[in-house]
Amino acid sequence: MSMMERYVAVLPQAGDRANGRGPSLTDRLKGLCGRKRLVFPALGADPARLAGVLFESGGAPGRITVNGRPADVRWRRGRRLLLGPEPFCRDENLLSVSRGAGDVVLFPVVEALADIGKAGLAPGWPWRLQTLDGADLGPASVPAPARVPAGDVLSGLARGLLAMIAENGDVWSFYDLTEKTLRLAGWRWDTGIVLEALSAAASRRIVPGLDAAARAVGDRLLATRLTHPNCLGGFPEWTDPRYRESPHGVSQWVVPFNAAFIASGLKRLGKYTGVPVYTLAARDALLLAASSGLTPSGGISGYYFEQSQTWRYLGQINDSGILGRGLALFPGESWSAEASFRAAGYILKKAARPDGHIGRAWWDPVGACKSGDPLFPEWKSHPRRVVPKVFLRGQAWVLMGLAGALRLGAPGLIERGARRLADFIVASQQADGSWLYSQGQPALGACAKTTAALALALVEWSRATRDTRPLPAVARALCYLDACRRPSDVPPELAGLAVDASSEGCIIYFRDRPVVCAYTAALELLARLAVEEGT
Repeated sequence: MSMMERYVAVLPQAGDRANGRGPSLTDRLKGLCGRKRLVFPALGADPARLAGVLFESGGAPGRITVNGRPADVRWRRGRRLLLGPEPFCRDENLLSVSRGAGDVVLFPVVEALADIGKAGLAPGWPWRLQTLDGADLGPASVPAPARVPAGDVLSGLARGLLAMIAENGDVWSFYDLTEKTLRLAGWRWDTGIVLEALSAAASRRIVPGLDAAARAVGDRLLATRLTHPNCLGGFPEWTDPRYRESPHGVSQWVVPFNAAFIASGLKRLGKYTGVPVYTLAARDALLLAASSGLTPSGGISGYYFEQSQTWRYLGQINDSGILGRGLALFPGESWSAEASFRAAGYILKKAARPDGHIGRAWWDPVGACKSGDPLFPEWKSHPRRVVPKVFLRGQAWVLMGLAGALRLGAPGLIERGARRLADFIVASQQADGSWLYSQGQPALGACAKTTAALALALVEWSRATRDTRPLPAVARALCYLDACRRPSDVPPELAGLAVDASSEGCIIYFRDRPVVCAYTAALELLARLAVEEGT
């Protein structure tokens, strides 16, 4: 019997994935790197239990790489290829193909019908069987997923975070409800937030397995640190899709202010475990950000591109306001307080708007590294323009950073700017307890990520100032997040996590699709624990 007759491909029932994709990262990357482009298909099965992976494309795929490794083509007929399963993972995969490949899909392949039950097929799809050349063999029987106990809110959040940790300790940023897959592993700022929540939950023993998971995530972070003297101790992560140095993968950069997210997770893990290497890595990352990542006036000096080993100034976004939160982790260090005051004073002077909110982004290369392509192309013509979009999650990061500076003893000017921002945030809350993705753009919808971030930011502001007035807004936000859980639409282990249905659910990577976001759950868990502990 030939391979074509013996092997069995397992496909989702016709039509289940059709017309449900929406604009994707694939669309955004087309044509950005010559004759190659990247695609991000999911597999939906355990590759270690497969005989192969059926690759199907709408056009000629050219030379294929899978998660950075050359594809092993074992059989080909037209645009159907049987690839060796070794480089694949069960959720999102990063493939490099030719620009003319068209749509790309992956299907698990087993050696015989008897192996279907061992393939670890993802529940939720009605699967169907085919031979490699497309002959229909009827439906596949997939066992129902095991039931996960409901438990209380904190237990549901902790179990959900455990389910979003990859085998190597990376954190999957999203669960995509449209294609029923986990996406975007290894985004370091997400990982830092999740690690902070895992460590906090482990110290409370909320559910079993948190200790091992937190250590695995922390060790994975340590393994990614850079050793090059130009960025010693930095933590690289995916760049914005516009910045690529290779046709076969997404490039990596070090974003200096992301050290605040990463260090918060490592410092919490170090405190919980008593292992000093985590705390030392947190300190080193923040010292790098303070020494190499800031201009003399307190702006961001640049981003470090790992492959070319160079710093480039691309502009500044208000996410950078988070830096003070990380610096406050080391109150005994003189450089920490000085850098936090400098960064806080700069962002308030440069980007605070008349109503108290912080502008989205701006171009200020004075004292910065050599300029690269700006994050917002309009700066090429209008370099003095502050991007007017009122990105509300950015307000959370700034308020957290300002609260950190206040804990280090920042002067009254910073306290007054932070208070005006906190008042703006409370006034912007929707009647149902949510916050929009972007104030003034209601069509983008309410955003669970933003709501969780602002809830935690207001709690931290209250702790830093003893001002309890924002706490009712926090309570309303947590009630909104309760209402965002959709247990019938996600795997059982994610039933305790909020679903984000805003148009920008997956940030810039996958638009217009509902997602579960790991760091939303982490921020919500941290906010609930902080409320329990009081101000």
